[in-house]
Parts: sequence; C-alpha cells; structure tokens
Amino acid sequence: PGEPLRITEKIHGANGRYVYTNGRMYCGSRNHWMKQVDDNLWWRALAQTPGLEPLCRENPTICFYGEVLGCQSLRYGMAPGCYRVLLFDAFGTYKPGQWCDIDDLAPRELQVPVIESEFPYSPESLPSFADGVSLILGANHIREGIVVRPVGGPRFHPEVGRVQLKLVSNQYLEKS
Repeated sequence: PGEPLRITEKIHGANGRYVYTNGRMYCGSRNHWMKQVDDNLWWRALAQTPGLEPLCRENPTICFYGEVLGCQSLRYGMAPGCYRVLLFDAFGTYKPGQWCDIDDLAPRELQVPVIESEFPYSPESLPSFADGVSLILGANHIREGIVVRPVGGPRFHPEVGRVQLKLVSNQYLEKS
C-alpha cells in the first residue's frame, strides 16, 4: 500500500514489436517476426506511425513493444486501413538484457496515454481508473482498461516475474 504506481491506458489492438539491428528494420507480432510484405499489419502500422522507425534507428538493438491501433473493435478514431502504433515497453542493450524505462527512450506522442504518473497504490481505487473514456485523441469510445506498474522502472518478484498488472474495464467486459 502506498507504493507509487504508473497507470497507463490498456489499448485494444494487436501487440507488436519493432527493432532496428544489423542495418535492418524488423517488426512482428508478440510471438512472430514478420516478413516485409505490403499487406502485413505490423509493417503497415510501422509505415503509418511517424517517428517510430527513426526512434528504432536511433536506438539500435532496443526492441520496442507497442499496440497497433485501428485493427480491433475499438478503433481509436482510425479510418479503415489506417493504423498507428503506441509504445508501452522497451527491452535491450540500453540496460543489457533488461527491460528499459520507455520514458527514457520514446517521446510521449509515441507512447500509450498515462492516466496517473505517481499514484499511491490502493487496491480499492484501481478499478475506478479502468473505466472511462479513452484518452487517445480521436477515440470516441470507452477505454479497454489500464496497465499498472511500479514507478522507477521494472521490479521483479521471484514467483510472478515482472511486477505489473492489467485490469480490464468493467464497461468493456459488459460491452463484449
């Protein structure tokens, strides 16, 4: 109780990862690297997200993780065929073999929205942050939920691994 937490909006999209290494850009889903073809969602999202590839090139061997907007039922104001990536994590040589603080690397406009940057942990109050409208400019719908992490970078627990929590909105669950 009282530990400062960072609360960000949970995005309803397609998980993606992006890295520039060995003179080449790579991107893929959560589990698979993808070939660069015109109809691939992750490559299209990369091409349609200004600043993402330059960020990757400026930080070679750091893998950026994000969510592709515009490909699920919550569209975030995206027209059909339009996509954008918002980042939520980074892993790589910035701190070798460790998760990095995304705020140290990516500009705010490329990151998921922050709801609270230093909220004192209270289990009773977290659900109230999960419900509500999306903070993404152009979205005219509810948010899917929240992601909660300790302030000051990743923390690990021997039984659960990296300490973070995803809390899905009751409004979203009722709609589904």
